[in-house]
Amino acid sequence: MTALPSPAEFRALLRLEGDLTISRAAELKAHLLDALVGPLEVDLSGVTAIDGAGLQLLVMLGREAARRGVPIMWHEPSRAVRTALDRVRLHDPSSLVTPPAAAAEVAA
Repeated sequence: MTALPSPAEFRALLRLEGDLTISRAAELKAHLLDALVGPLEVDLSGVTAIDGAGLQLLVMLGREAARRGVPIMWHEPSRAVRTALDRVRLHDPSSLVTPPAAAAEVAA
């Protein structure tokens, strides 16, 4: 188990709201990557719908954060997010973040 930074260490808050689906994937990808300039808290409480493309965006964000060494914290996943995570057996949003060592192995 990896210790997470305390919430006080997080400086940026990114709120995702509405549908996190394929229809918004391209639009959201650039915004998500632009947000990875420092420690980031991602508020998922406003996500009303999520599909495979939305899950891929969250996984991409988590992996890119790990690759860059940027701490990320997932906050208040909505029912839609929790249900989608359960369907793919990622029962905890923190499992979206690949540890830096694993991210390096994937890149190799």
